[in-house]
Amino acid sequence: MKKVSIADTKQRRNLSEQKLTIGLELGDRSSYYCVLEEGGQVVLEQRVPLTRFA
Repeated sequence: MKKVSIADTKQRRNLSEQKLTIGLELGDRSSYYCVLEEGGQVVLEQRVPLTRFA
C-alpha cells in the first residue's frame, strides 16, 4: 500500500477546490485534450494517439 504524504493531500485538496474546464478534440488517429483554469490559463494540453500500436 502506498503511503500518502501530507504535501500530496494538500495538493489534492487545492485541485478539488479549483474549477477547471476540459476541452476535447476527437480525431480518427489521435485526439487532443486541454485543461483550463477559471481564468483561462492552460494547465495541461496533450495529444492522445488512437492507433492500435499506440
